[in-house]
Amino acid sequence: MHPKRNARRPLLWGLFLAAGVFGSATYGQPPAAGQPMPPAQPAPTEAQRDPKTGALIVPVGGLVSFDPKIKGTVTDIVVSNENVLQVRVDPADPNKLLMTGRQPGLTQLSFVVKDQPRVVFDVVVQPDLSLLRNLIKRTVPTAAVDVQPGIGNVIVLSGYVTSPQDAD
Repeated sequence: MHPKRNARRPLLWGLFLAAGVFGSATYGQPPAAGQPMPPAQPAPTEAQRDPKTGALIVPVGGLVSFDPKIKGTVTDIVVSNENVLQVRVDPADPNKLLMTGRQPGLTQLSFVVKDQPRVVFDVVVQPDLSLLRNLIKRTVPTAAVDVQPGIGNVIVLSGYVTSPQDAD
């Protein structure tokens, strides 16, 4: 039988322990002088409107800002389906809203204004089609592909490409 070696390596374990303590102590701290700052969250883009229906378009997982331009005092903001859209007031500008698409779907955004009827906006939450259009244009610049939203998570691609390899 061979002798079993159960010798511990205190130096190695000490290094692991020191690295763990140092890492947990500096987690969340601002970087020291001379180190680059982590990238800030991107600024929200302005909400787009569908030219045919006038509905607001919000990308799934995207953050957009919206200025409803309502005269009077808004007393309440109501979202008909909060599983589809999350809305909050912009801390930098209280007249604007920040909207985040949670899942694809259709919802209504209503504003209750003092001494006036409700102001209602239709909101469509869909995948980010502009990102897909740009990606196709960069990947296959000779193609003429039209990207349209379908129902649910379906995206309809139509158009032509110059070779069968480009179609893939």
